[in-house]
Amino acid sequence: MIEVDVPAQWKPKANADGSLIPDCWKTPAGYTVALSGRPIMPVAVIRAGEKIPFAYVPTLPEVHALIAADLQASMTPAFRAAFAAVEVATC
Repeated sequence: MIEVDVPAQWKPKANADGSLIPDCWKTPAGYTVALSGRPIMPVAVIRAGEKIPFAYVPTLPEVHALIAADLQASMTPAFRAAFAAVEVATC
């Protein structure tokens, strides 16, 4: 397993019954970060409101850069236009 040095602003994530999920945290931006147990790329990152990881990274410090890039990409006009088209197509 990887060495765990979780940022203070990440909060432990809990199940619906209130029990804490081991090695799983919620970031201030709403992302879920979890140690997956995978030997390669063991840190799973899940977007707010989603259930499956959109990315895996090798260490916790790389999560910050990944989330920053994901948030930045979600603010671009091209992303918003593409998302709107998908949202309309799936309704």
